[in-house]
Amino acid sequence: MLDLRLIREQPDAVERALADKGGAALIREIVARDGERRSLLK
Repeated sequence: MLDLRLIREQPDAVERALADKGGAALIREIVARDGERRSLLK
């Protein structure tokens, strides 16, 4: 399991690490959804 803070702070590094496993495409979506969620909570 990946820490959301790590994904938020270092999306490029996480994408590179997940590239071999086929999950890199999801990282940008996760960051975008997290941004939406955080703006709604303000």
